[in-house]
Amino acid sequence: MKFTSESLIACADYFKTDQDCLAYLAELKWANGYTCPKCGCQKYTIRPHNFARECNVCHHRSSPTANTLFHKLRFGLRKAFMIVFEMSVTTESLSDTLDTRRYQISRTTAWSFMHKVRTAMASSEQFPIDSIA
Repeated sequence: MKFTSESLIACADYFKTDQDCLAYLAELKWANGYTCPKCGCQKYTIRPHNFARECNVCHHRSSPTANTLFHKLRFGLRKAFMIVFEMSVTTESLSDTLDTRRYQISRTTAWSFMHKVRTAMASSEQFPIDSIA
């Protein structure tokens, strides 16, 4: 299921915890099934505490956040989801100073993450997704 609302309240209600965010990422990431990036096996075990997939053959673990904007975050995943949500639905420019106060993260961390999001948004304009397979 894809979250499609533009309501901040709906977003906060839908993503109540970091676990909700991990579950959502895992659902999106492996919607078409899991294939181990190391050995190509499609059999796996789900790690319930973080929704990671562990290959049954080579035991490689794949995190839902790996190779996403959320990889190696320095603050909570829910906060990151809220920042991305606000940046994607607002027509006004958000500042790192505002996010520093709102989300209780350092200004450097806010700036770095927002820069990463803006870069990804610019990339998606250059290479739009025609359809989701």
